[in-house]
Amino acid sequence: MSKIAERLAVEKTTHINIAYPIEGEIVSSPHYTFQIGTAPEAMRVAVSIDGGEWQPCREALGLWWHDWQDYQPGRHQIQVRIEKERGRMEISPIRRFLVQF
Repeated sequence: MSKIAERLAVEKTTHINIAYPIEGEIVSSPHYTFQIGTAPEAMRVAVSIDGGEWQPCREALGLWWHDWQDYQPGRHQIQVRIEKERGRMEISPIRRFLVQF
């Protein structure tokens, strides 16, 4: 899919719930796991941290998870993208949080 077609196929959504981190959360551990809830039709879920490449999540217990490590203290943000059938995608609003250790 071309970048233009990809942009057109992506919709902003409310079908994505970033459970953790909560907005403004202070993360104080050197390892963190993002927890994401989605609509049941989500076939794949990926996260972008600080505007970086999309990284896959794993599904377990009806939720999606992404393990994060080797990060630096400071302000960070996460965004979630879900892929549904026929290549349709939805993207979450940005969630901001802080890392301090």
